[in-house]
Amino acid sequence: MYRKQLDAAKKIGKEHILMLCIDGMRSDSLSPDMTPKMLEVINEKGQHFTKAYSYSTSTYESLIPIYSENTDMRTGYYEQNYVQKDGCRFVLHAIKQGRELFFYTDMTEFVDDSVIKRSNKFQTATEKLWDFIVDAQQCKKGLFYIHVLYESHYSFVNPYTVDDILAEGTAMLFDFLDAKGGKLRTDYIRQHRDAMKYLDDVIAPILERLNCPTVIFADHGNTLLSKGVKLEDVDLQLLTCHEDLIKVPLAVFDGGSSPTADDKLISLMELNDIVIKLMDGLCYNKPTKKWIKIGRSHIYNPDFHCLYSKMGQEYRLNAFEGFIFDSGEKLVVYSDGKRELYSTDDDRRIEDTQRIEELYSLIKSEVTVC
Repeated sequence: MYRKQLDAAKKIGKEHILMLCIDGMRSDSLSPDMTPKMLEVINEKGQHFTKAYSYSTSTYESLIPIYSENTDMRTGYYEQNYVQKDGCRFVLHAIKQGRELFFYTDMTEFVDDSVIKRSNKFQTATEKLWDFIVDAQQCKKGLFYIHVLYESHYSFVNPYTVDDILAEGTAMLFDFLDAKGGKLRTDYIRQHRDAMKYLDDVIAPILERLNCPTVIFADHGNTLLSKGVKLEDVDLQLLTCHEDLIKVPLAVFDGGSSPTADDKLISLMELNDIVIKLMDGLCYNKPTKKWIKIGRSHIYNPDFHCLYSKMGQEYRLNAFEGFIFDSGEKLVVYSDGKRELYSTDDDRRIEDTQRIEELYSLIKSEVTVC
C-alpha cells in the first residue's frame, strides 16, 4: 500500500498546487541534523528562503493576518480564527480559475468559504497526505492545503521517543507553574528532535516524488529549553518575539526556478503572492525588502500572567508590533509606546536611543499598536 501511495504521488501533475504548513516548525529544525531528507529534497527542487519570518508567535495570530493580508491591529483581526470568504486572495483566485479546494486542517476552517472541501476531523500527518494523494487523482485541477498540526509539537507522542515522554500541555513555560512542579519535567529537546525525525521520514518521500508546484512553510516557531534550565534563566525575548518564535522554514517548488538558497529577508505575508504565482504557472520572484513587520496582541492567559509576574516582566504581556530590518536589527514597539531594539543574530538587546529613533522614523506610519 505504501509503495502504491508513493507511485500515485508521482502522478500528481502540475495542474495541482500544494500548500504544506508544518505547525510550530522552527527555521533551525529544517537542518541536516534533524530533517536531512526533507532538506535534501528542498535543496534539489526548490527555492529555500533561509531568512523567512512568520507574522506572529502562535497559529491564529500568524495565519489570519497572513491569509487576509491585514496587520492593522485597530481592526481587531486577532479576535478571529478564520478569514471571511472574500478576504483571502489565493482562495478567490483559485475559485476564479475553477479549481477544487481541499483543506486538510482538522476542525479548523482558516478561511470561511462553502466551496472548500474540508476533512472536518482530526487527522495525523499520514492521513492528510493519503487523502491529498487520493483526492488529487480524482480532480482535474486543485488547490490542496495540508496543515500538519500535532506531530510537529514536542508535547505530542511520536514513534521515536520510547521512554520518559511527556505528552501534555501547549506551552513549555507552563512547567514552571507551581501546579506543574516549578521546573521542566522531561527532555523536551529530545522529544522535539524525535518528532522532527518522524515527520522527516513521513513527508520527505512524498515531496521527493511530487511534480506539482508546492509551497512549504510554518505558521510560527517554538520555545525549546534544556532540561536543567530554571525560570530565571529563560531569555526574556522568549516572552515576546525571540527569533526561535518567529523564524520559520519557507520553500517554494515552482517547477521553473533553479534550486537556490536565498538568505535575504522575507515574510510569510508574501504567501498570497507565492500561491497565486504557482496557480498561474509562473516562477516566484521574491521582492527586496528593507524591513518586514511582526505583531502579537495582548496576552490574557492567567498562567502566562503568573509566569511573567514571577519574572518581573508584566509589561511584556502587552500587545506589540515589531519591525525586522535587513541590517539585522529588530525594533519592538509596545502598545504603551515603549520601544526596544534587539539584534536578530543573538537576540541581544541594543541600548542605543538614537538608533531606536532612527529606525522608528522609518516605520512610524506602519505602527497601529499604539
